[in-house]
Amino acid sequence: MVKRNKPSWVALYNKLSHKLLDYKDDRTELVASLKEINQSGISVPFLSEKLKDNTLKDIDPFTLYLCLCKHPGSKNIEAFRHAFYKAMGIESVREIQYDLFPHFVENKPINKFNK
Repeated sequence: MVKRNKPSWVALYNKLSHKLLDYKDDRTELVASLKEINQSGISVPFLSEKLKDNTLKDIDPFTLYLCLCKHPGSKNIEAFRHAFYKAMGIESVREIQYDLFPHFVENKPINKFNK
């Protein structure tokens, strides 16, 4: 049997999924953390405007994961990821390769799975 290496994001997202369980009944602290990150000058993908005008009251895990996977390599998204993981108490975040997620920049694929 051939042993396959797991993509580097699997362990991180496993930790994150367990942390998110703490918010399953009340996500106000989670939204507050996102708002604090946004107010620090780090733009939260897809949500910055809603955080600025206070219209974001709740967030589902799928939207949150989408924010974390948006535009790999962008300086802002890397800053957001590190700030968010720190807010969640997830330490030792090293550079993560999102090889299995389809990513596009300016409508051009940027990873090997969607060429």
